[in-house]
Amino acid sequence: MKIFKIGGSVITDKAIYRKAKMETIERIAGVLSGMGEMVIVHGGGSFGHIKAREFGFPGRLDEGNRMGVAIVHRDMVDLNSLVSSALIKRGVPAVPFSIIEHYRDGAVDYSILPSLLRAGLTPVLFGDTYVSGDYCGIYSGDRIMRDLAEMLRPEEAVFMTDVDGIFESDPKRDSRARLIPRFSGEGALLGGSGDVTGGMRAKVKEALEIKRFSGRVVIMNGNFPERLLQNGAFLGTVIE
Repeated sequence: MKIFKIGGSVITDKAIYRKAKMETIERIAGVLSGMGEMVIVHGGGSFGHIKAREFGFPGRLDEGNRMGVAIVHRDMVDLNSLVSSALIKRGVPAVPFSIIEHYRDGAVDYSILPSLLRAGLTPVLFGDTYVSGDYCGIYSGDRIMRDLAEMLRPEEAVFMTDVDGIFESDPKRDSRARLIPRFSGEGALLGGSGDVTGGMRAKVKEALEIKRFSGRVVIMNGNFPERLLQNGAFLGTVIE
């Protein structure tokens, strides 16, 4: 059993509202089609973050931003459909799982997942809005990964980001940034990227937590999904 998180920055252009990177989605789906039993999670990118910011989520839900819940959720469902359709095209029996429909009493009810897996299906979850009283929250894909790891105890948890792994400095700003091939929680984390879910810093924090429940945790570049198939040295960061 493996769990995969596909970052929103990998499968969308985060600067353009609802701009999906279909070629990348297709390539990732092709590689994942040979991974056996798995659960897949994907982020929102420009399908989630742009409108979430516009409507002030997470935050108080009121008359002025109620429509935002519907819009953000709709957009995420549309992105999930693109991902699921690409998987189905390659023979993966992908079944969407929506957080907003399963959030109750302060937690997500994942109880249906083991039944789906026993049936040979592949659940595909996604970062989503959720409503609790007069509050609208954002349940991130990274948080979903932690929930799944604790519940399913996977042999491997893989985070696909838009960089090769964890670096000593931000590789998007520092061309000399060095990749950290093995990371145990010591050393500098990347600064927050300013997105709704906290960027790489939040991802690393979740990855360290997930390591408690998973046999192997890695962060890799989702733009090169074929690296999952390499038999040689792995290019990415292994969480220890």
